[in-house]
Formats: sequence, C-alpha cells, structure tokens
Amino acid sequence: MAVIESGTTVRIRIGDQEECWTVVAPHEADYLKRRISELSPLGFALLGRQPGQSFTVPSPRPYRVTVVAIEVAPVPG
Repeated sequence: MAVIESGTTVRIRIGDQEECWTVVAPHEADYLKRRISELSPLGFALLGRQPGQSFTVPSPRPYRVTVVAIEVAPVPG
C-alpha cells in the first residue's frame, strides 16, 4: 500500500470537512495552491501515513486528521 511522502497529493478529513493537499518541500509550499510544506505540523504528521489512518496534529490547538485517500498522479510517458 502506498504511503504519503513528499510530492504526494492526499485527501484528508478534518472534522466534517474534506480537503486535498500536496505535500511538498518548504520552498514549493503555496497555501493558495493547496501545497503544504513537509516541515509544517500537518505536512510532517502526514509523512509515512496510509489511507484510513487517523492522528492528532500537534499544534497550539491540536486537531484530529484522517487520511481519506492518496490521489494517484498520472504516469508520464
């Protein structure tokens, strides 16, 4: 089964909301383009996770996240 790593696009659930983010290197992060740094609290907590896993993101106001799916990018070529 695939795991989340840098470059992975992932669908997550926070409370009743579903969101889609791509985990990227810090210099590629762009909140408006839904690209989150792998060094941010959420990005770091996502690394190595698989769909179906739930965890708490450590932050001043911790919150619960569930990995819904890993979005598969088309293979070039």
